[in-house]
Parts: sequence; C-alpha cells; structure tokens
Amino acid sequence: MEERAWRVLSPAGPTWLLLHRSLDVAVIPRPGPVAVMFKESHEAEEIWIGTLNCGLVEPAALTPERVAAIRSDPRAAKQVRIVLGCKKCPSKLAIVAAIERPHKPLDGGAIWYEEAPRIWTCSCGESMLDLSTIGNLHGVLGTRIPEGSSESSITFVQMYERGALADVCANFGALLDENPNEEAVQAFLERHPVLLHTFNTVKSNPKAPILTKHRPDITILDSRGMLILVKLEKPGIRLLRKDGDTAQDLQHAFSQARNWLHTVNHHWAAALECMGFNADEVAGAKAVVIAGRDAGYGAEPLMRLKGVDQGQVDFYTYDDILESTVGLARNLV
Repeated sequence: MEERAWRVLSPAGPTWLLLHRSLDVAVIPRPGPVAVMFKESHEAEEIWIGTLNCGLVEPAALTPERVAAIRSDPRAAKQVRIVLGCKKCPSKLAIVAAIERPHKPLDGGAIWYEEAPRIWTCSCGESMLDLSTIGNLHGVLGTRIPEGSSESSITFVQMYERGALADVCANFGALLDENPNEEAVQAFLERHPVLLHTFNTVKSNPKAPILTKHRPDITILDSRGMLILVKLEKPGIRLLRKDGDTAQDLQHAFSQARNWLHTVNHHWAAALECMGFNADEVAGAKAVVIAGRDAGYGAEPLMRLKGVDQGQVDFYTYDDILESTVGLARNLV
C-alpha cells in the first residue's frame, strides 16, 4: 500500500530474494502474460525476472441476495469509480459501478460501467484502451474500503457513514419500543440488513422455502459457508418465567428452529436447491432465534438464558442486535 525504495545487497553468488511490491493501482489491460521487470536504479537497464499470467474471473452477478449482503456490511463498497487516462494528453475516462444505478447523471461526465465503449481512444490518439472486460467492474463492489483509496485511480464509496448508521439504530430502537409484530421487524431488517452485520453475510434471502414444509424469516449464507436460518419473534415476547426457566413461547421458537434444521439436514441437496443455494458453497447449517428485549429481567437469569447450549440454535435479543450495531457506528469514520 506504499512506495518503497529497495537497496539490494546480494551475497557473492546467485541467490533468491523476496521483494514486496503492491499492485494496488495496477491496471491489467487484458488477460494474458505480463512481464515483471527489475531496475536497480533509474539509470540502470531493466532486467526481466519473470511473468505474471493474468486470467479473467467472472464475478458473481449483482443479484438481490448479493446486494442485501453488501448492505449488511457498513464498511463495504457500495460504489466504485475508476479513472483511466492518457499519459501524453489530458484525456480522462471515468467509469462508475454501484449496487444501484443513480437516478441523476453521474458527476464529472462519468459513464455507467455497463455502457462503457469496447475501445477508448484519447484525444491525441496515443492511448487506446481495450475495455471489453470493464463490464466486470461490479465484481469489486462489497469489498472493504482500502486505506488511502482516495489517492488512487480507483476510488470507493463506503456503504454507511457514522451519522447514517446512527440514524438507522435510532429508528430501529424507536420501532422496538412500539412493540411491533414480526412482520414489521422483518420489513425493517430487509430495508436495513446492516443490523444483521454480526452474521458476516455473503448472501441473504428472505422467506426462502425449505421444500414445502417451512419458511424461515431470513436465510443467510455467511463468509464461512454456514447457512443460518433466522427465526424472528416479537420484541415483546416473554423470555423467562418467574422461576427463571425459559418461557413457553420462546421454547416453541427454539423447537421450530430445530425442526427447520432437521428438515434441511435430512433433505440436504433438495432443501438447498429450493432455498436458492448451491451445495458447493454451503458447509453446514445452523439456526438463530432473535426475540424479546433485555429490559424486565435480572442480569443473571438473562445471561444464563443467553449462555444455555441450544445445540445448533443461537439466541439473541433485539437489544443484542441493536447494541452491536450502535458499537459499530461509533467506530466508523
């Protein structure tokens, strides 16, 4: 990520040396071999030391499931802008990709990546760029914003700034205080999947059917390849009885989640296909129940409830989800 000047002190005979050089701003014009050259100084002749064989990887399509996953990471890039140009004349070409196409014209005369020309030639005619692969620019959306990207020919726009994420948290807290039903909570989470950032979402699919038997509220594929079946209950649901045992409604939610897992595990291939996931991208499955609020329960019995081993079912209150996102907002720049 930074320029470095290397002074190579070679021993008497031939030897191998490891040199680090960032390719952060390198533009590979087309698939194929790229020569790697070495110079001891500006005056020295270039020495060929090897070849990089560059191939073209088709990125995943920008599906609604992938967009939802990008929205769940506040540090992910929701827009990327690349500026190409000529070294001998002032001609520049700015190309933009984003999770949603802006309704207004792009700033600075930039063009949308899907409408870029196949060949771009500068005004002096010295530079001719093959842009046949620029339609893959959306492949870098969702990546974490690199440090110092504003100084690069490739710039990114972060999914959320601190103030915007704080507003999401405030609105979610206000909604929870109204004791809404599950449908209202799910609608809010679908609009703001960043609240589920703790699950490291790669794909997200609401109401994905498990064959004809079940329909989890949200189905998430996380970065480890784990399929997470999310069961949402009302924020006002009772969590604990007076004797400290799990309340009946919450116990019923755990039972439902276990039934989902039983069906998925016993009909693995068919269940994954029905939910819209490929078998080669899923390593296993678990469930998550999100229900209730922390208020009204003693700290010790509440922590005991959250610490109980429910097998493949994890438990969170809505306050856990909210506080995690508030903490994330504080750390954003």
